[in-house]
Amino acid sequence: MKTFVASRISAGNRLFPDKVTVEDNGITLRTPNLFGGKEKMLLYRQINSVETSNPLVGFSSIKFKTNNFDTIECKGFTKDETDEIKRLVNIGINNAFGSGNGSISRDNEVSDNRVSLERERLEIDKKRLREERADKLRQEGRPIHALMVEYSETLSIVGGVLLILFFISLSRCK
Repeated sequence: MKTFVASRISAGNRLFPDKVTVEDNGITLRTPNLFGGKEKMLLYRQINSVETSNPLVGFSSIKFKTNNFDTIECKGFTKDETDEIKRLVNIGINNAFGSGNGSISRDNEVSDNRVSLERERLEIDKKRLREERADKLRQEGRPIHALMVEYSETLSIVGGVLLILFFISLSRCK
């Protein structure tokens, strides 16, 4: 287990610096504040990719992209710290998915492939669940609701466009 603490002179970390703890089964991200703070535990299987941002001047940040498309960012680390965190997390990801050799070569390509496969799987699951829900609604004699469930994404886009057009027309009336 290795803990990395953000620099206190970096923005947002003056009193309560961010902490990243790399453990055997995952990472723990802590963002303390005056009334407790936030703590998030990510298992290596939940992490799709790790990105670092290393500006020429200032402190580096590290982003963890998860299976459910969340992006968690921690700021205020040195370049060496973010590189070490990324290296350790990529080794953990490779070990969690069975490569086990600790090699981090091609880690970005592997992570990108894993992300795209996970997105496809989630889309298929969403479609299947929508179809099951629509079938259940049809069996209950609610065909209109079934159509709304089946075409919810399209309807939400159309609804959003109509809402924008409505507000545009309101702004022109004044």
